[in-house]
Amino acid sequence: MSKFRHNITLFHPRPNRDLKPLDLPLSLLCVSRFLDEEGYECKIVSENLFED
Repeated sequence: MSKFRHNITLFHPRPNRDLKPLDLPLSLLCVSRFLDEEGYECKIVSENLFED
């Protein structure tokens, strides 16, 4: 396997600005597991965790 790791950013948008969702981006966590096994470095950005 190559020493070079590719970077991927996964984005989880807030569906509605008026709602305050409490869920984690579980679907992105599942996808990132497979990408990590293939040598990708994953970062997850979620609009649902913080108001700003």
